[in-house]
Amino acid sequence: MVLSRLSIRVFCWLSSVVLAGLLGYYYAGFRSSRSGPQVSSASLADHGATLPMSHRLIVLSPGPIAPGTDEEKSWQRLASSTRTPKTEREQAASLESLGAKDHVHAMARALAEPNLRLRELFRNAVLRGWASTAPDAALEFAMHLSETDNRPAIRAVLVGASEIPENALRLARYLTSGDSPLAKEYGLLAIAALSESGEFESATRFAAGGPADLCDEWLNEAFSQWSEHDPAAALRAFEGITNPEVRSRALQGLVNGWAEANPVGLAEYAWRLPAGADRALALGRALPNWVTLDPIAASEWLNSRGEDPNLDVGISSVAMMPSLVAHRPEVAVEWAQSITDVTMRAGALRSIAEQWSHDAPAAFRQWLERNPNLSTSDRQALADGAAPTLSTGGML
Repeated sequence: MVLSRLSIRVFCWLSSVVLAGLLGYYYAGFRSSRSGPQVSSASLADHGATLPMSHRLIVLSPGPIAPGTDEEKSWQRLASSTRTPKTEREQAASLESLGAKDHVHAMARALAEPNLRLRELFRNAVLRGWASTAPDAALEFAMHLSETDNRPAIRAVLVGASEIPENALRLARYLTSGDSPLAKEYGLLAIAALSESGEFESATRFAAGGPADLCDEWLNEAFSQWSEHDPAAALRAFEGITNPEVRSRALQGLVNGWAEANPVGLAEYAWRLPAGADRALALGRALPNWVTLDPIAASEWLNSRGEDPNLDVGISSVAMMPSLVAHRPEVAVEWAQSITDVTMRAGALRSIAEQWSHDAPAAFRQWLERNPNLSTSDRQALADGAAPTLSTGGML
């Protein structure tokens, strides 16, 4: 008789777990620690945290939260309203707020959503809220999702944890510590999350402290994100770097993001730099974007600078822009002809000729016929890059 009662209790317990799991087949991906992604040989405890093992399995309890409260009324109103991007955002915001206070009920609501796209949106919103108050537990939950789900979930956790930057940094260091094969990817997720929260300084601090084999890419990404959103602040941080190696790593990212945000400002800054590789790099990123936005102003700016070898990289980048060659190839040739470095000039002309003669061979041939005064070296470079049918057929 005792055995029978025990069996019934076990059956009831298992049934409750299964019922909770049916809030979404989602938990098919919520694996045990043995089958989940192996982050590293370190533990969160090594990074100043204790991971609550009870969260390896979370039995969700759906159902109302304090029926009759304003929060519950608001949720019911949103759930019953017509689905639009606006109401979806409002629902996600509601779940994020609830996740900070009651992640169990919030996650139950999220995973009960039948629409797969919205289920992921809501789940990540809950994780952001949860991570703002209990980042370690939220990370463990995210880490034990299936591989197709855990990347966006981990990013959501890191975004939520970024409300206290040190929490996000601690989680990021845990994710990328030891011998994790995913350290690079998790590091980039951490940088993206910190940047999304406006914690650009924390992102660059994390990147600068990364392993030697990952530091270059992480710093590049961190400064790129920062300078794309706030070039002035990113520049101040960059100019405060005294370590030559770190400074070199950060420069690429700085100019990449700045060129997207304000290529004119980057070009002016680059021109004030001492002649050399840094100036050439910055101009090489700034000028193509500036020419795309305002070709007349960019051309006037370049013409006012006269011949300068430091402009060659930038001019070469402009001359070989596929869009320029496709629509104004003769202008692209003129840009290339203003390059002072002989080797770089020939390379740009070959590249232009290759695309132009392939896309519009007749127009390319006619242009050559109308320009008999091309220098021997420029004509040879164009011949080298021209389509085989043109160069071997004696047309050049």
